[in-house]
Amino acid sequence: MGVLAADTLVGPKIDWFALSPLLVLLGGAMVLLVVAALTPQWPKRLYATFTAVVAFAAFVLCFPLWHRIDIDGPSTLVGNAMHFDQMTLWVTITITVAVFLGSLLTDDYLRREGLDGPEIYALFLLASIGGIVMGAANDLVVLFLGLEILSIALYVLAASHRKRLQSQESGLKYFVLGGFSSAIFLYGIALLYGGTGSTNFDRMLT
Repeated sequence: MGVLAADTLVGPKIDWFALSPLLVLLGGAMVLLVVAALTPQWPKRLYATFTAVVAFAAFVLCFPLWHRIDIDGPSTLVGNAMHFDQMTLWVTITITVAVFLGSLLTDDYLRREGLDGPEIYALFLLASIGGIVMGAANDLVVLFLGLEILSIALYVLAASHRKRLQSQESGLKYFVLGGFSSAIFLYGIALLYGGTGSTNFDRMLT
């Protein structure tokens, strides 16, 4: 019975190439979290360099995608849940440039404070994924998921300096504030869904 039910499920068509900047960032974060955690300490500056290379790769992928939009026009992805247009690519370009510069600029500080590990750089990449998902969202649920991915990464980043009490305090305060904000946001989504019957932006506006 379960096999028959699974056979009847039809998922949305996914354009993997259009999602390639996100996939590159996710792959880079997974390498830092899994591979780097299971290997000895990488050489000096290699964590930052790897993160910058991943961000640069995602940045470069935006240009063939931009050309594709110029030819075929904007569209939606993953069952109309995400926008695929020039505004989305602008958000992606801005965030990847910020990650590229941020990973290089914070390298000296992190090593000086004894925080030269893969976790911080993985959080950079995960936070960038959340920001890009928010910029591409065409559905309130997707917008909320992007917000949570971004927020959780930032909570941990705020509390990542284990040697400073102020860092732990800021992470806790940010977590409490974020929890209340998320609850209020979800309540607003529930109200909009009750009034419109959908969480998709296009359906809500029609």
